[in-house]
Amino acid sequence: MATVCLMVTTEWNCRPRRSKGSAVPDQAAAAKFYVDVFGWKLEAGQDSSGYLHIKNGSEFIGGIPPREQLPPNVPPHWMLYFQVDNCDASAAKAKELGGKLLMLPTTMKKVGRIAIVDDPHGAGFALYQALPH
Repeated sequence: MATVCLMVTTEWNCRPRRSKGSAVPDQAAAAKFYVDVFGWKLEAGQDSSGYLHIKNGSEFIGGIPPREQLPPNVPPHWMLYFQVDNCDASAAKAKELGGKLLMLPTTMKKVGRIAIVDDPHGAGFALYQALPH
């Protein structure tokens, strides 16, 4: 069973609902847009990565990485994360069923394992396996 997961660099707050991370060329302009449209609050991460955490009320619901953390040709987009028990097995299953692995399962320090997948129709999403607590 997959659970949609909220992307936060220092912790993952998983809830059974939609949540996403945004990748945009101008982090400050995107931040202002979403704050003005939705009334979200933004907080810098506890590290020096430049990642902005999006909060709706008191809950973290996503984030906006700085452009320099993204590959140069990645267009602006939102990324949906699904929490899975085993990132490697889920990525292999997605590939077996016709998905395309855009990023092989990778360990993110202090976070967990992540893979990025296109489904057979080209819709992208991420798989996320939390670190054991």
